[in-house]
Amino acid sequence: MKPLNKKNSEGLIKKAISGSEEARVELFKLLCERFSRLSQYIFWEGNVTKEVVDAAMQNVRDRFAEWSQSRTKLDAKDKDKRQDKPFAKWTQQILDEEIERYFNKIVAEIKAGSRSAEAKLFTILDKRSTYLIKRFFVRYGVLVNEDDVEDIKQKALATISQKYLTSTPRGTFIQWAQKILKHKFLDYRKVYIRNANRMADLAVAENEPDEQWLRIASIGKDELKKILLPLVARLKPECKRIFEFLLSDREQKDLYNEFPNVRRSTVYTRVCRCRKELKQKLIEEGIFL
Repeated sequence: MKPLNKKNSEGLIKKAISGSEEARVELFKLLCERFSRLSQYIFWEGNVTKEVVDAAMQNVRDRFAEWSQSRTKLDAKDKDKRQDKPFAKWTQQILDEEIERYFNKIVAEIKAGSRSAEAKLFTILDKRSTYLIKRFFVRYGVLVNEDDVEDIKQKALATISQKYLTSTPRGTFIQWAQKILKHKFLDYRKVYIRNANRMADLAVAENEPDEQWLRIASIGKDELKKILLPLVARLKPECKRIFEFLLSDREQKDLYNEFPNVRRSTVYTRVCRCRKELKQKLIEEGIFL
């Protein structure tokens, strides 16, 4: 079955409006596939995607007859008017409403004290943020660096975790969260450009590769641990515990299990704060990683 697009949607929509049950069934199947693709890039979790898509499709089915009647009246005045554009806009609005309704429900559960709801929300935001930041890197012509992606994501999620329960965002929740994410990336890009220009100036002035940067570029994981662990030992206990975990071979997602009595959003904030402290120690020691 071909995906829903301009070429095949207009004819199907006209037939469905005219009362063809076969066309209506095929149209809804194509629309369901489209909803699933769009929702997957927001939720990154099959069960949640299915829940939202099912709700949106039920809404479309319930309101299709009413929408068809309104389109029939408009088309009687202008027979040449395309059907696919208003249909796409109308169905997209329904999907957006269901997505926003889902996030509002999750936030309401969090405000009621649900720890599992908060974990679910930030799992969704974590996966979506990684995807979006990498797209920002490509869109703005910046070489993708996994460590920088993680750093930007942590800063954005820390800001979201501090504000989402008290802020009244303009637009939808997901638009508000994405705006914060983009601002954090643009902050990073400013520093990236400034450092790139500085390195270019140094390269022109010296016309030789910097031995220190060549050494760091070839540094191994074990050597990196040897450099960082003495500095980590001088941090406060909370940061020491976090970095000892991050430098181990365990998955970063399991870090939250190390703080079972602390809210997930608070852990995000602590990680960002501890990263800043470690960076400051590196600068003080004249180590540039």
